[in-house]
Amino acid sequence: MKHKNIPFFTPFIDEDDINYMTNTLKNTKTFCAKDIENKIENMFDVEHCVVSPNTSFAIKLALTVYETKRADEVLMSVNSPVVLPQAVRHLDCKPIFIDTMQNNYNMDIDMFEKYLKEYYHKKIKIAIITIMPDTLTDIDKLQKICKRFNIKLVKVAFNMLGQKYKNCEISVKKADISIFTIIKQQMNKRVGDLAFMTTQDEIIAEKIRVYSQNGLPPIYFDDMGLDYLYDVNDIGYDFLVDTLSITFNLSQLNKYRIFIQKRVEIAKIYCDRLQGLKHITIKKFDNSYIYNELIIEVDKNRDAFAKELKQKGISTGLHYIPLHLLTYYKEKYKNKITKYPNALSSFSRVLSLPIYANLTYSQVNYVCQQIIDLDAKWV
Repeated sequence: MKHKNIPFFTPFIDEDDINYMTNTLKNTKTFCAKDIENKIENMFDVEHCVVSPNTSFAIKLALTVYETKRADEVLMSVNSPVVLPQAVRHLDCKPIFIDTMQNNYNMDIDMFEKYLKEYYHKKIKIAIITIMPDTLTDIDKLQKICKRFNIKLVKVAFNMLGQKYKNCEISVKKADISIFTIIKQQMNKRVGDLAFMTTQDEIIAEKIRVYSQNGLPPIYFDDMGLDYLYDVNDIGYDFLVDTLSITFNLSQLNKYRIFIQKRVEIAKIYCDRLQGLKHITIKKFDNSYIYNELIIEVDKNRDAFAKELKQKGISTGLHYIPLHLLTYYKEKYKNKITKYPNALSSFSRVLSLPIYANLTYSQVNYVCQQIIDLDAKWV
């Protein structure tokens, strides 16, 4: 059993996707933003959905509608993707990093609360949290803390549609604004990269729409019915989305439950085969998770282990590099490497394995066998 190349991720594309895209290109059937927004509102019983070109733009819109200004502070986990703090910095605000829990990749809510008790001031406006794979944070507790300190909660969930939290769809609810994606993306291979913003607040939803379309009001064509007259009510952004990306996301949305089922089956193979290894730790299988990612821990020399896998054709990933270790934030805020010990400890060990709908069972077992063989000789 030999596999030359197992990518960390490739999108599942079938005939339905191709037909959707072909019909759009031929103008036989064209979808607009409202089509997918309405579908998400109906599928997940959420009041308002607005689509954005990507997660970075969506976060910037969230910060804008809550009138975040220069020198305001935004709290987030130090273990977050770079799109979170960079959106904050583009508005000349300051990201405040909070350490993760021990043996968990999510932000430590007790540390979050402690920071607010000790340092709260009126410039702290928003908290942006990322829901990490395979672990769910106590969102109810986090919401109560934010409400007590009058802080808006923005939640980001990458490719987690279908994940439940106390029978609630975690991607679209349990925050003032929820931001989620349907299609997993790779840094240099973007396909259908859209982000969706959901809220129960009609006024906020309306502001998001206005800001995302150059400050034009929702109905901006003139009373004469001409398509070339318009008005601008505010300074906005050109964050309109393209038709092809909408089409592909609609087609993929139709299959999201199928994708979950396949990932769960793959995760069970990983969890069963990789339990009890000397140098590898993997959480026990839990069928309540949708396994948008699968993370193992290597007890030492993680990078060397990943390199060995790469030489065997297996690509891996990280979720994530702690933000205070990145050059810009390290130099900008003079953070010591040891300032966030829990995140630092996890980062030295974590490794994300390939898990996606068009990964074959043969490929999964190949990955498992290579890890088992490496573990046996790892020192």
